[in-house]
Order: sequence, then C-alpha cells, then structure tokens
Amino acid sequence: MIQRLLRTDVQDILFSPTYYPVLGDFERREVVFVEMSRESYHDSLFLDLSRIRPIRPHHYYYRLDDLLLAAYSDPSPRPGIHYILHTAFCCSTLLARYLEMISSCLVLKEPRILTQLALASDRKSVEWSEWFKLLVMLLGRVFNPSDTVVVKLHDRGNSIGLDLLMHDSRATLTFLTGSLKHSIVSFLKPERRSRWLPIRKRAAAKDGVNIPELEGVKVDELTDAQSAAFIWLTNMLLCSRLRSRFDSSRIIILDGHEVASSPLGTLRAVTQLGGILLREQELEKIVAGPLARRHSKDSSRPYDAEARREEIAAMEAHFCDEAAGGIRWVTDRGFDVEALQNMCQTTQSR
Repeated sequence: MIQRLLRTDVQDILFSPTYYPVLGDFERREVVFVEMSRESYHDSLFLDLSRIRPIRPHHYYYRLDDLLLAAYSDPSPRPGIHYILHTAFCCSTLLARYLEMISSCLVLKEPRILTQLALASDRKSVEWSEWFKLLVMLLGRVFNPSDTVVVKLHDRGNSIGLDLLMHDSRATLTFLTGSLKHSIVSFLKPERRSRWLPIRKRAAAKDGVNIPELEGVKVDELTDAQSAAFIWLTNMLLCSRLRSRFDSSRIIILDGHEVASSPLGTLRAVTQLGGILLREQELEKIVAGPLARRHSKDSSRPYDAEARREEIAAMEAHFCDEAAGGIRWVTDRGFDVEALQNMCQTTQSR
C-alpha cells in the first residue's frame, strides 16, 4: 500500500539519490519522492510510477519552496551529467542497459518528472526555470563521488536538450537516431499505431511550433505514416539544432542501429564523451555478456542484432507502400532525408 508522508526536513534529499523525485505536483508545488538503492535503479525498467521499483512502498511529499530554499543555500558542486536523447525505437534502452553494467555509472532511465517538465506549457516562465534547475540538481546526485550520472530521457523530452546543455557547461549528450523508413514502420505496428502514435504526434506538434521549417503543418490531417514521418522529422530538426550549437566535445550523434551491431564502438564513443573511465577489458566483457542476446525491455526474450535486423526487414517489407507515403511527405516539403540521416557519426572505426 502506498503511504503518503509529508516531509519538512529536506537536507538529506539534496545529497543522496536514495530519495528519487518520481513525480512533480505542479499545482500543489510538491515533489513526490520514493526510496531507491543502486540495485532498484538497475531493476526498474523505467523511472515512472508504474515501472519504478522502490525499496519501500512510501511516497514522500516535499514542498517545492522548501527544496528550493535548501538548494539555493547549498553551494556543493555537482558532477556533469551525460544525457541520452533519441528518436524512439533506436536501441536507447539497450545503450542504457550497457552503461548501467559499468560500476561507476548511475543510470536513470526515462525520469517521468523530466518528461513532465518537457511537456509543460509555460517553459519560458520563472517558475518553470525554478523547477528545471532543482530537478537537474536532484538528478545529479551520486552514491559515490567517482560516479557518473547518465540520464536517458523519454523521446518526448528531446525538446529540452538545449536547456540541459546550456544549464551546465560540463553536461554532455548522446543523440541516438534511426532511419526515416525504420522510424515510420516502427510506429505502424498495430499496438504502437493505436496507443503511441497519437500521443507522440501531439508532443511533436507542440515542439514543432518553435521550428520554423515545420510552420503550417496540419497534424490532424496527416495519415499514420505521415504522422510517424512528422515525429521523426521534428526530432531530427531538434538534433540538428543541437549540433549547430555545440561542438563534438559535448555532443555526439549516433545511429542507434550500431548499439546492437557495434556495441563496443558505441560504448567507447559514449564513455569517452561522458568522461566515464574504465579499461578496454571491462568494455569487452560487458559487450560479451548476456545483454547482447536478450531483449533490453524483456530479459526473458532471446534477441540479438541478427534478430533485430530480421524484424526490421520484415516490418519494412510489410509496410513498404504505406511507409513510402510518409517518406514522400518529408521530401515533398523540401527536406533532404539523406542529409538528415548522415548527421550520425559512425563508431566502426573507434
């Protein structure tokens, strides 16, 4: 049974990730915390209310104003965070799983409260800025001083990538992408088409308001394939803007396919960018482990790079004609699909 406990002593919250901010109640100006251990972070598929695995069935409610006051009076430095953004269906969960095998990494998989902030309607307000600064500070807490925090965002949170990098000059970011065709057919699977596509389209439409190239798109008139293409295009344009603002010392754009097909090269690139120190032998041991042979979201399901390739090929063949319509919608609007896809850097030579 969930217990609602209102806490007023906030000092312990500011220093340890034992208390995790699972949800923000913006109207009541409260932050909801649960108790976590390093193991429970690892065992949680994602950090939302339904899939998080806290060590106790308690919800702790802290007043936002108390947290802000304590945070402003605490000058303690925090390590830079490495963020993972992605276009969905591009092995971002697999990458997060690989990284949490590194003992010095604390990996936070899709914090729900960060998605809440990304979807908020008042992102230019002072209040939103207060929430944002506090949350980044809370997500940056570590169990050990030598730890590196890695935050894998939900794909609906891509729009705050610029905020995250501008907030802290030490922060770094990996952006995983997939091809347009793969992204379209992934959304056309029946269970995703009905449940996920409308939600993602609304989020993309909200982000697209601030992207001049997408002005005039009437999302309610798009077919399913065009909607999936619109989601991909929005995220790729957000990615392009990040690349234009920050050099390669802070951001790397990778083809998510390589997480499965070339995990060693991918991990070398990401750990180097994020300042995560470990020996080559450790990397080789991680990629040789069971993660490469199991589905990242369901460890009971056998799945490897070859199975993924076969699944993608089958989807692309099944939805070939429908996907072609989505691709035409992008090219008819004057976008160079190949150029957008070629933003990715290869890890094969690393």
